[in-house]
Amino acid sequence: MLRPNLLVFLICLLLIALLNSCTKEEDTIYEENQETLNALTRGHAVQNMVYKSSKKVVSDITLLPSGDMTGVTDATAIENAFASLPADGVVLFETGDFYLNREIVTTNFSGTILGSGNNETHIIGVVDGATPFISNTLFNFRHPAGDLAIKNLSFLLSDGFKTDTEHSFGGFNLFSYISVGLTPTGSNTYFEDLHMTGTETVAGSNPIIEFQPLEGVYVVGDQSEIPILSSGGNHLLTKCKFHKIGIQATLYERMKNATIQVSNNVYTEVKQTIFRILDGCQVKITRNYLETFAFGAIVITQEGFAIDGENSEVEISQNEVITQGYMPIEVGDIPAGFAGFNLLIEKNKLTNLGPFGDVFGNCAVIGIFPGTDGAIVKNNIIRGEASFGILAATNGSTFKSNNLQVFTGYQTDYGIYGLSNNLIGTGNSSITQGESDEFPGCF
Repeated sequence: MLRPNLLVFLICLLLIALLNSCTKEEDTIYEENQETLNALTRGHAVQNMVYKSSKKVVSDITLLPSGDMTGVTDATAIENAFASLPADGVVLFETGDFYLNREIVTTNFSGTILGSGNNETHIIGVVDGATPFISNTLFNFRHPAGDLAIKNLSFLLSDGFKTDTEHSFGGFNLFSYISVGLTPTGSNTYFEDLHMTGTETVAGSNPIIEFQPLEGVYVVGDQSEIPILSSGGNHLLTKCKFHKIGIQATLYERMKNATIQVSNNVYTEVKQTIFRILDGCQVKITRNYLETFAFGAIVITQEGFAIDGENSEVEISQNEVITQGYMPIEVGDIPAGFAGFNLLIEKNKLTNLGPFGDVFGNCAVIGIFPGTDGAIVKNNIIRGEASFGILAATNGSTFKSNNLQVFTGYQTDYGIYGLSNNLIGTGNSSITQGESDEFPGCF
């Protein structure tokens, strides 16, 4: 028989265990995967993503779908929620379909926008009878005052979607799903687990634009003093899927001293991703899968702008890119003597499937245009067909141990134009070398 004191002691232990179990299930507030997310974003942009149990999000504002398919009711509710959210607050979209008949424009936003899952919460741009969608973007954030995080949502368009604006590209459709215009001092953006699916363009659109919107995610620095750049911040896009986007599935541009990381995303039936007009930025494009057509798939460029600043560090690694048309990786168009790119291209699996219509020829698999010197291009797998496997106008660059598997080049495997370039481990590849002014280009 247990002594009374021992029996009381055991009962107390049992009660404590039960209370702890309840606390862990219902009352413990924790940040989901916070350590991992902090590492990715350097401790920014997701500090406010707080959870109460693994299923219930602690939010400042919770939105429910109205069921109004005209888009009027949901647009008003979302607009009011974004405008009234306290700094660093959380807006939660519950499961369901939210319809928008107009652009949601928010100035000085700071906080987190969460869906209940990319297969659970859908933001849908709609046509309301004879009335087209008003303006150019679904979510437009002008000059965020602090961190902006968007996670766990899908973005779609209704069939036959058309805006009220005749655009310079030919009256085609919508510009973007998410647009962010940074302040001169910049801020942080964080996008995770977003699914963005476009739709067919409508009659009368520019023939080279098959899908809308034109862009999926667009983040741009302050443009008031171009070509002088100012906006910075940390920018992360990860675990997102883009399908049937008109031209730029993701576009980051006009930034100074920013960190941009685009990793672990999937792109299908899109034309390209672009990183351009950058001054002293750190850019990492890693572990993405892309199936693209017509244009360059991963494009790093100054777009001809004379950027009088610092070179940007650019790493393109461990991506798989399959392109029908121009080229999987395209770098350059930098005016002589101005800021360019310290470039590393390594461990990518790159395939050019040949020409795409009459838009661009299948120029190369990797193309480095004049202005990028000292590049390192190594350990890439190059397959398919194009005029060149690697085409580069560069000085002091290294091309090492690239594996050209079943590659069919119309001109040559390597076309390297410039001074003091090193070609190592080229095997039986055909090589053409010449002076910079002999660079054949691709047009």
